[in-house]
Amino acid sequence: MTRTELIIQLLKVAIGLAFGAYFIWWSLEVLDRLTPESGAPAALVGHIFKAKAAPVGSSWSLTL
Repeated sequence: MTRTELIIQLLKVAIGLAFGAYFIWWSLEVLDRLTPESGAPAALVGHIFKAKAAPVGSSWSLTL
């Protein structure tokens, strides 16, 4: 392997490590945005939705 080929291979390794480090950093940023900041368990965090009210004459007190 000539000196030029060695330099090219080292550049490829350096570029690969830089891309890998960036991907790990990006993944951690995405995970940080997905986790709640209030300290609530992740299972309790969900979408808030409006439930329709039960009809007036209904015997059910809760709607599912």
